[in-house]
Amino acid sequence: MAAVPDQSAMVSLSSVATEVEEGVCEASAPAQSEETPSAGAAVTDEQDGKEADPLVKCRRCAAEVKASEAVCMPKFRDDLKHTCKPCWALNTQMSRHGIEINKALSEQDAIAFFVEAREQRLNGSENRLAYADARALLKQKMVVAAARIDSHGEDGEYQPLSYWELKGYDSSRISQLADEKDHPILGKTYRIDISKQSTHHVNTVTEERILTMESAAMERRRGATAAAAAAPPPAPALELPTLFEQETAGKKRKSPEEKAAAQEQAKAQRLENKKRSKLETAACSAAAKLLPQLKKVHQKLLAAADKTKAVSNASLSAEDDRTISQAAEALEKGISNATSMLADAAKGKSLDALSASDLLNEKELQKIVKDGNNAVRVAQLFVRENKENAAARKNPGPKKK
Repeated sequence: MAAVPDQSAMVSLSSVATEVEEGVCEASAPAQSEETPSAGAAVTDEQDGKEADPLVKCRRCAAEVKASEAVCMPKFRDDLKHTCKPCWALNTQMSRHGIEINKALSEQDAIAFFVEAREQRLNGSENRLAYADARALLKQKMVVAAARIDSHGEDGEYQPLSYWELKGYDSSRISQLADEKDHPILGKTYRIDISKQSTHHVNTVTEERILTMESAAMERRRGATAAAAAAPPPAPALELPTLFEQETAGKKRKSPEEKAAAQEQAKAQRLENKKRSKLETAACSAAAKLLPQLKKVHQKLLAAADKTKAVSNASLSAEDDRTISQAAEALEKGISNATSMLADAAKGKSLDALSASDLLNEKELQKIVKDGNNAVRVAQLFVRENKENAAARKNPGPKKK
């Protein structure tokens, strides 16, 4: 007879199987959650990344950049805290050459300068802006800012009433209101103050401002170099026996005469650097102002000299030939020095390679221009006289009976 299974044993086995199945399900659930993160967790990580490197606005060029690509000044207010690293580098580069952007331009013009500098930098092949390009851009912005001024002064001259009538002015109002002056040849003359603005004047003044700032920075660097050179050299490393002997014998100090001599030497060097800096500033200013005139007179002199060589039946006297050759040589040298000087100043280079005799001021350059014009007149007079003589030989007057 078959044995009947116990009901209680069957119940206990089924309960154990149920508990095992539940344990397997509970163990597999955490494993699945650990291996597959939820979509919400991914979104949270992305938001944390954005918060870690947010976008900030550059106070210089107004561009939005990542916070990691900007320099932060915590003491400033929120809209002035951040400066992008390219603008920071450009501002530092200009400061090294003595140019303070906030002093050279207004706030709006400074923003326009940094915006255009950013565009030039991004369009460049190396994504960088050289100092010469930044200086040229700054000068352009300074000239444009100065051009907004209505006038820089009054300009007027005494002229006859007919002169002003030909210009289209109301002669009756001029005779009633203008300043009047008697001229020994022209008679009554009238002066009208006319406000005008010269582009050449604005360019010259702007160049002088930039050169002054650069020269001041160069002088400060030279002063620091001179002070370092005048300082006594560091003491050499001493071995223990030598140090012991010096301590026992007593330390040797500079005498008052030696200290006074060192101070006088440093003072003389500072004065020499200051004198040289003023000389360079004056020479650069004169070169920027008179270089166009030098080139113009030089071209006129070359043309006049060529005409003298075309005269076949006569030659220049030794004195006239010397006058023309000396004037041409002085003009060529002045143009060469002025051109190289302005190029070096634009690149921020030192002018130490030029001697003091090469740094000509405005008065000396004007003398070169004057001598050049005189040489042109000498050549033109020679050509004219020979033309008249040739014409007289071709067309002699009637013979006397």
